[in-house]
Amino acid sequence: MSRKGWTAALAIALTTLVAPLAPAQTLKWANNGDVSSMDPYFLNETFLLGFMSNIYEPLVGRGRKLELVPKLAESWQQTAPTVWRFNLRKNVKFHDGTPFNADDVVFSYHRVLTEGSDIKGKLTTVKEVRKVDDSTVEFETKEPNPLLPGDISTWYIMSKPWSEKNGAVQATNVKTNAESYANLHANGTGPFML
Repeated sequence: MSRKGWTAALAIALTTLVAPLAPAQTLKWANNGDVSSMDPYFLNETFLLGFMSNIYEPLVGRGRKLELVPKLAESWQQTAPTVWRFNLRKNVKFHDGTPFNADDVVFSYHRVLTEGSDIKGKLTTVKEVRKVDDSTVEFETKEPNPLLPGDISTWYIMSKPWSEKNGAVQATNVKTNAESYANLHANGTGPFML
């Protein structure tokens, strides 16, 4: 990564740390490149995924020392060699006010597997994602995968109702340049709204 890239990443990190302490403010962003889409499954690119991490959240993220930390999942455990159970945070809302729940995780799993998604490689070991209840999901893998929580640390969860309402149930395809509502709009649970 270039010096400008590191400076931009540091600026985002510092802004993310200070933002919860400050009243709502506008973040102005400048870079020699540009974000190519607001669809978090559009392109598996460090710059885009880093930008999206300000708007969307994964189930599990990375801390300051790159350790796994809770994000939309408050805890997780491997309950069988091929099964991971994630207990979801309660009382989380997407930016439009709709509540986050297990249906959004299952929907996001199916959406990430659509033809246009460039992120599906993060879930290649996953056989199925199923809802246990509104605040619990299970990931069944094709074979034991002790690294699954780290694998999904940049897989962002989307709102099922928002995506269905706006015709964005499939990932925007980078290869076809087709437009989608999710290309220019976002509705996450992260610290910043678009």
